[in-house]
Amino acid sequence: MPTFKVLDKSKPSSHNWTGIIIRAFAHNPRYRNHPATSKAVKLLKQSFFLKGPNYSSMHDADFWIKFDFPYWWNNLVAALDFISKNGISPNDKDIIKAINWFIDSQQENGLWKISYTKKGVNKDTLKTREISHWITLQICLIFKRLFG
Repeated sequence: MPTFKVLDKSKPSSHNWTGIIIRAFAHNPRYRNHPATSKAVKLLKQSFFLKGPNYSSMHDADFWIKFDFPYWWNNLVAALDFISKNGISPNDKDIIKAINWFIDSQQENGLWKISYTKKGVNKDTLKTREISHWITLQICLIFKRLFG
């Protein structure tokens, strides 16, 4: 097993990079439940969910609710996808907050849009419809993992 450095809390952290790194560990059965992975999951969900980042290139919490598939940057769907593979309880207060956001944001047709940002990216094109269907599938899989 590798040895991981302890997080230096005096330095700013990035929800994007934290999420991208954890995603790799979440897909590896050997490291999925490693104590360092669980620590990073806790940091991500407690410090960042639906909040603005701590660094200057992205100032807005809207980055959490702009979705793409396959995953590229970290967002709420990508984060919950790997966090739900980490064995987290659906009764966790941060998970409940995220799940409630999804419940409140679901459209009448049962799908989720690919962007809930102020600027929006929801033009009705073949690509946006396709991504919306993939995002909806991922959200359903997350719900299944969390709630059986």
